[in-house]
Amino acid sequence: MVSAIYPGTFDPVTNGHLDLIKRAVDIFDQVIVGVAVSANKKPIFEGDKNHFSHRLTYLGFSKKTAVLFIIFLAAQIDILTLLLKSLTREQALLVLFQVVCIFIVISLLMHIAGKRKE
Repeated sequence: MVSAIYPGTFDPVTNGHLDLIKRAVDIFDQVIVGVAVSANKKPIFEGDKNHFSHRLTYLGFSKKTAVLFIIFLAAQIDILTLLLKSLTREQALLVLFQVVCIFIVISLLMHIAGKRKE
């Protein structure tokens, strides 16, 4: 079953909100509409420049190179995941080690870029 989550304050509910919900019902098996109270009208989910691609640009990557780097990392993890079923236990542990190393590299880059941004 494929689910979709549509969070918001919906204050007031508009025809645009209802249209998105109706379209989602046609696409997904289950649509969960999360309604939140926001007295000061601040968005619950607000975009910022702290995610990975922006932090890579702080490190000197161009926007294009940052996106390509993220795609490369994601593709590596995807390929390794697809191979898991056909691997021996030792090979699977090696794949797990490689994935952990990728996440360590991402964490280090995020940390370094966060320090550089400040």
